[in-house]
Amino acid sequence: MYQDLEGFKETVITNVGKIKEGLNLPKVAKRPTILQLKSPFRIGSLKVINLLMGTNLEDKLIGTPRSDLIIGHRQQDQLTSGRGEFGDVFLLNTDQLGKQRADLITDFTAGDLIALDLEPFSRGGRFKFKTVKKTRQLKRIARKSHVLIYDISKGELFFNQNGKDVGFGDDGGLLATFKGSPNLSNKQFTYLDLIVNADG
Repeated sequence: MYQDLEGFKETVITNVGKIKEGLNLPKVAKRPTILQLKSPFRIGSLKVINLLMGTNLEDKLIGTPRSDLIIGHRQQDQLTSGRGEFGDVFLLNTDQLGKQRADLITDFTAGDLIALDLEPFSRGGRFKFKTVKKTRQLKRIARKSHVLIYDISKGELFFNQNGKDVGFGDDGGLLATFKGSPNLSNKQFTYLDLIVNADG
């Protein structure tokens, strides 16, 4: 059962600190939470106003009319962007790997971004992204050096942890599913350690 947005707790935080591999986020609450930033933070090309944080249970999170960083946490969550003028940012990390935990993103659009909180994605690093049109191509592409592989026929994004070895590796696998199988490009991925204050 999903926890939905009803009864969301709303707070204001003054800033969001940075750690080596991502954001220093507040402690996970028992109910989904909206955290409104005192000043916006830039993630990629977007100025994030709110953090929408899920729990360690399955959550159903829907963005606000402003740009949000949407964070589902450890279980399989249903994430939906807001209907504002600008896009939203969806945080994906290795705690969510596999069919039972990978988040479902319901309405990803060209203006949205995927923020990666993954160990291989160092500051300013580069990675190889590949789209396959048929599921049977996955095994072949997974034996190459592509780190992210997107099966557009099913809308499934995979993390290939072990490079050119067989499969996706012990710490790899399904990272997220995109409803409607939208087109994805490497320009829609960004790094949490590149976050800077939007006013700076």
